[in-house]
Amino acid sequence: MKGSWLSEGLIANPMSIYPEYREKRQSWYGPMTSAIVEIVTDSGFRGLGTVGGGKSKLTATIVEEQLGTLLIGRSPFDIELLWEQSFRASIFYGRKGAVIEIISEIDIALWASSAKRRDNRSTT
Repeated sequence: MKGSWLSEGLIANPMSIYPEYREKRQSWYGPMTSAIVEIVTDSGFRGLGTVGGGKSKLTATIVEEQLGTLLIGRSPFDIELLWEQSFRASIFYGRKGAVIEIISEIDIALWASSAKRRDNRSTT
């Protein structure tokens, strides 16, 4: 996302009240990154979820160290339950910002994988 209007442009941001940080978000935020989460079901159906404009390099760590353990072996159709459990499990370090973005990224991937599975059933 280097060079995008999100990091380089003059836009209102939480640090705009300080003259040294007004011009570019990158002056206080650093690089913005994006990430993709891929959900693969036991039947081989795949779904992708994306997030950008944040600190998405955190995605791999949070998924590998915690949220992934809540997802592996579970039904991809339990989307609401998996979202709620991920949200509750992140109470000690999240529930907003990067963590809620990651939970949303997983949620989008689950919806995509389950939609593909439902679409496949209707054509066979």
